[in-house]
Amino acid sequence: MEVVIALIPVLTEELIKAARTESEFGSQLIQLENKLKQATELLDEKKSLKQEKGIVKETLIQLKGQVFDANDILTDCLMKKEPTQSCCFSFVRGNDPFFSLQESKKLKEINSHIQQHINTLGQYSGHLEKSRKSGCNDEEDYDPQQALSLKDKPAGIIGLEEDTRKLKNWIVNPTKPGFQIIAVVGMGGLGKTTLVQKVFDEIPKECSVIWLNVTRNFNKHRILKLMLKKLPDRIPSKLDSCNLMEELREALRKDDKVNYLIVMDDVWSMDNSWWHDLKSIFTFEDKNITIVITSRDREVVDSIGVEKDLIHQPNPLNNEDSWSLFTAWAFTDKGSNSSAKSSKVLEEIGKKIAEKCGGLPLSIKTIGSLLSTKTRVKTWTEVLEKFHKSPIKGNDEVIQSLRWSYSELDPHLQQCLLCLSIYPEDYVISAEQLIHWWVGEGFLQKKAMEDKKTVLELGYECLSKLASRCLIEVVDRRSYDDKVYSCKIHDMVRELLITIADEEEGFCSFNEKGIIQWRPDLYWLGLTDEMELTSFGANSKLRALFLTGSRRIDFSRNSGQLLSSGSIDEKNVKNLLDWISTLKRLACLNLSELKGLIQLPSSICELLNLKLLVLNECTKLKRLSPSIANLRRLMVLHMGGCPLEYIPEGLKMLSELQELTGFRVVGQTKPKVCGLLELKILTQLRMLHIVLSNDEIQISNNDLKDILPQLKNLKVLDIDADQCRDDKVFKKINFLCPPESLRELYLRSFHRARLPNWVHPSTLKELQYLCIEDADITDFIPKFENDQCSAYKWGVLEGLCLKELKMLKLDWEDVKKAMPALKHWEVPRRYQITNYPDDVDQKVSAIPS
Repeated sequence: MEVVIALIPVLTEELIKAARTESEFGSQLIQLENKLKQATELLDEKKSLKQEKGIVKETLIQLKGQVFDANDILTDCLMKKEPTQSCCFSFVRGNDPFFSLQESKKLKEINSHIQQHINTLGQYSGHLEKSRKSGCNDEEDYDPQQALSLKDKPAGIIGLEEDTRKLKNWIVNPTKPGFQIIAVVGMGGLGKTTLVQKVFDEIPKECSVIWLNVTRNFNKHRILKLMLKKLPDRIPSKLDSCNLMEELREALRKDDKVNYLIVMDDVWSMDNSWWHDLKSIFTFEDKNITIVITSRDREVVDSIGVEKDLIHQPNPLNNEDSWSLFTAWAFTDKGSNSSAKSSKVLEEIGKKIAEKCGGLPLSIKTIGSLLSTKTRVKTWTEVLEKFHKSPIKGNDEVIQSLRWSYSELDPHLQQCLLCLSIYPEDYVISAEQLIHWWVGEGFLQKKAMEDKKTVLELGYECLSKLASRCLIEVVDRRSYDDKVYSCKIHDMVRELLITIADEEEGFCSFNEKGIIQWRPDLYWLGLTDEMELTSFGANSKLRALFLTGSRRIDFSRNSGQLLSSGSIDEKNVKNLLDWISTLKRLACLNLSELKGLIQLPSSICELLNLKLLVLNECTKLKRLSPSIANLRRLMVLHMGGCPLEYIPEGLKMLSELQELTGFRVVGQTKPKVCGLLELKILTQLRMLHIVLSNDEIQISNNDLKDILPQLKNLKVLDIDADQCRDDKVFKKINFLCPPESLRELYLRSFHRARLPNWVHPSTLKELQYLCIEDADITDFIPKFENDQCSAYKWGVLEGLCLKELKMLKLDWEDVKKAMPALKHWEVPRRYQITNYPDDVDQKVSAIPS
């Protein structure tokens, strides 16, 4: 019920505002507020409820449904109060007695049901009032992060060094040349993938390496295609041919490489006939091919004929290595201010906890990262006492430790993590898409207001916290600030999440293979090619729909969010848009890369609850409807990569907008165009991406100077001049000076000898990241003789990216003087740079698209 716990406070705040209306309707809203507060107290006590009783589980699921129904009514109420600029909206505006009467009846029924659920849960919880401890208790407080000082924090894998040497020797020095199969077998969480990844990374460059994530949903066709894609000089036109094995053999024969390492990770089952055919194509007289398989099942490995001498089963870590790994995650190197007594207490507790993890690395890391944030000895003792009440073997230890980590997360983090359950095994998840979903569900709004952050800033912070707890695996991140771009989850974490999402929360449904399946009362649905589904049935509860793979679907009219649309056929675009326009409560809409989308229709104004609209890379999108100004709750509007003729006027009405990309600057001569002056009204903007054109900027220099400084919250500015060659426009940009608080600046395609005058430390004093791409500049570093002259230094700039700057000439000593805090940079050596450091590792920062 974590999703409900965090949703209720947001609901109650909005209820107070909405209750100022007709007496009956307002009375029911106030009753709902009181009952939701009662429900919150009960849900806070959820851990003490006797959850083994079926009636409790069913009651909790029903209560969640009632809260969501109440949320829908409140959403309708708030949308009805939104003023619009056109009459296209289907609800009756202004006073509507029929609407109030209808919603009052619904609220009365919901209140009655919630009271029944409260009574039922109250019988099992024993009491409503929880005793809450405040301030200090009688027990002395210790800080576990200070109690032990690890001067040499272990790097890489711990306790598997001998396993690594053994496996690497098998690969590099095979007993006989030609073809061999090696297997690593063991229970989940033992470190099989970590071990093989370590060896994989150390293989000499002259060896061609291929990594394949097989997963439990074994697909022969997919595996062969992946092998072909990862070989050099493949022929794309043949990838869909029937005889993929022959293609693979021919590609291997033509490849110049002699040595190959192919890893097939997480193999659950195997078609032995197919495997026999596959082995036959790997037989070459002049090539050495090694296949490494990881699996939980020894029978699978034996069935495909792996020699016993080439099967390795890592042992669980011994107590010493378990303790080393535990301390690496549970403590940080902050020095010690604690007494010898406190250090001894923590060592004794920590060693016992590490022993109870059964030598499983995943379990140790998960519990260690959990305790790294706990400061009381009492908490550590509770973990020790409750971790296992009786000895448990196998994967139960990992699941138990993961469940501990999950239960200790803040409610909003629990909800966020639970969303990952709908993604297929080993699926690389876009961080941006995931965070958009969280925002659409309302998981982050209250916490963001408390922390005075945007919902998207908080979203990326949540991802980093989940990664630090070992609950997600980061696939790609930006180096200078560790911002996560993509992630995935360990299969054991996914097993826990699908259990909670299905059996305990009732959000979605999975079969015995972990594949999501259709059910008419689902809240979340992720469509994959493995799903047994031909079309949607009716479902009034569906709140999030994620599309992946290539399947065709029939659209219903009941989804709450559409997260991806890349697989939609061009011919169905109109049907898709018609369907979308019926989703009155839609909160998040991502139409990125939608083929055939030429104009966003006026029906978009029906979606008054929309908070995120993403249209990136819709390469045929020319126009937006002026009714987009009606979307007053919009927080994110992304239009990057769209060939828009102009942005319609009225954007200034979107007062909650925090991110705006693809804002095209055109001449004011065009009718009803949104110009730069409207931007100064959008004071909540944190990210702004401007696209310049050759159209003259018909604004006075003084007015230009006043636009961006009004955006006190602006942190990221991206100016793209790829479509601009007009000198007059570039001169005007000299007056478009951003606020001093700007943290990140991206300048692209500035084909001039100089950058705007305001790209200077004296103007951008808080700049942390600078990216200049595809420009004709020769230099951009301010020159000064006095090292103490702070006006000529970017004192907090840590990241620098310079790409496609053919005319650039730099002295790296000048860079170091101007950017004393620089830690991460991407600067190709081919540029004319003197004194470039040769004895340091270059740290590369990824560049957002």
